[in-house]
Amino acid sequence: MSDSSSQNTPNQSQNPDAPNVMPAAEALAAAAAAMGHDTHAQTASASSDPLGDAQAELANVKAQNATLADQYLRAQADVQNARRRADEEISKARKFAVEGFADSLLPVLDSL
Repeated sequence: MSDSSSQNTPNQSQNPDAPNVMPAAEALAAAAAAMGHDTHAQTASASSDPLGDAQAELANVKAQNATLADQYLRAQADVQNARRRADEEISKARKFAVEGFADSLLPVLDSL
């Protein structure tokens, strides 16, 4: 008859109201695992071929740079298109507003 709330982690046994805090090494390992990095494989490969690792990292950074540059250019084009469309809508609104105003004045002018 074990209750799950009665099992405390080392941090909870000292203060049950304290939030569950991981030690720094465990937190870093968990964050690296969540990001898809294997810290043990990196340390082993870093000691065996630092030049190859640096070249692989450079290739990854270049690919990421190309992706971000493409995203930047697309976003810039979207902003330019939005501005152009807004300017066109404003000019159309002005044109039709003047046209509507002129149409409303015609009956008044005819009655004079």
